[in-house]
Amino acid sequence: MAFERAVVIGASVAGLLASAALAERFGRVTIVERDELPTEPEPRRGVPQGAQVHALLAIGIRSMNELVPGFVDDLVAAGAEPIDQGNDIPIYNPTGWIARGKSEAQVVAVRRPVLEHVLRSRVTALPNVEIIAGTATGLLATDDKRRVTGVALKRSATDELFADLVVDASGRASRSTRWVEDLGYPQVGERQLNIGIGYATAVVNLPEDALPDGVRGILGPPSPALPRGCAVMACGSGQYQLAALSMGGEEIPTEREAYLRYLESGPTPLVGQIARKAEFVTEPVNYKLAGTRRFLWEDLPRRPEAFIAVGDAVMGFNPIYGQGMSVAAAEALRLRRHLAGATSIDGLAEKVQTSFREVIDIVFGSVFPIDAAYPTAELVGLDPVDPAVLQAGQVLAEAATDDLEVANAMRAVTHLFTQEPLADPAIQEKIQAWAAEGRTVRNNDPAVIPAPLG
Repeated sequence: MAFERAVVIGASVAGLLASAALAERFGRVTIVERDELPTEPEPRRGVPQGAQVHALLAIGIRSMNELVPGFVDDLVAAGAEPIDQGNDIPIYNPTGWIARGKSEAQVVAVRRPVLEHVLRSRVTALPNVEIIAGTATGLLATDDKRRVTGVALKRSATDELFADLVVDASGRASRSTRWVEDLGYPQVGERQLNIGIGYATAVVNLPEDALPDGVRGILGPPSPALPRGCAVMACGSGQYQLAALSMGGEEIPTEREAYLRYLESGPTPLVGQIARKAEFVTEPVNYKLAGTRRFLWEDLPRRPEAFIAVGDAVMGFNPIYGQGMSVAAAEALRLRRHLAGATSIDGLAEKVQTSFREVIDIVFGSVFPIDAAYPTAELVGLDPVDPAVLQAGQVLAEAATDDLEVANAMRAVTHLFTQEPLADPAIQEKIQAWAAEGRTVRNNDPAVIPAPLG
């Protein structure tokens, strides 16, 4: 049995992926988008971070390809480049270089506007999916307010759009928590971790010998000890993106020479050295935000039927870790699986919304101890990190510099959203042995990239 109509607020990556899932069970899926969408792969007003460096994690690319079969092939045809991030992108953490080698962190290097353009083209090619212009201003509901029945619109061909199911994919700018309150439901719980995050990205061409053999990028993330970060990453079509990163509210300069000096002051000098050899295709573009914000939709004691929030409308992550698009893809898969066996819309929203908790808990839990340790961190509704957790993370990070199996188990948390490999007794034994033997990190020269292992 097919349901009649679903409305998705926002043609974001999260909105497009949700629409692909919905299209399998709804006769008509209407995406409401306030922006004038570009016809070519280019940044748009509603995605101010679109020009910045983006990461698509392994689970993200797998999930997208499952939702939109052939999507990876389409990305590659558009210039994306397959990469084994565990082998091809050396990462210098405060403890040292994470061990490199073959991994399951199989990703594609692609710029955000290209990814969004290819995804939008594929999803809107589905015969029952359409995008209409408009701005959602509220939710429509039955007289008793128990069920959402559509959305109110402005700047659209219609003032009201009725649907069997409404999905909010309008991102960090979402107003749906207020809309649900307006219907008489409890306030949605909120958690925040504000630090002051910034990054500035430039697209560049590099000489063939700029990077060592077998290396497609270098990442030196910021840390509480040094809140500046730097990166050079392949971004498709033979080009690269330079990224200057900041945690703690420091302004990143975009004037060329000052930008290069900022990159040189990062955790590893290699990025700055490479940047000096670059031909700039675009000038650096800044993007800033306060931090991480989570709405606890799954904890609502009462909720309206037929309404689901996805993507940044549920949780806006720290973009430095590149988790947002991949979480949205994982959420869309969960939506699809619940829809597959549904015979009624009743109860569906609660089941789907609750299913997101597992993903969000793992993803946020993997980075919360780091972000909460910054001196500027402001925790709203969150408890301070247990020192024992910090110590365990330190030992894991150290062991991961010397052992590829430990490093790949750690990558499974970040790339596959699973802790199973890390919980394996053999991996735990290695981590415990590292601590018990008092071993020290060898690969900690920020100017020397270790060779791959395995």
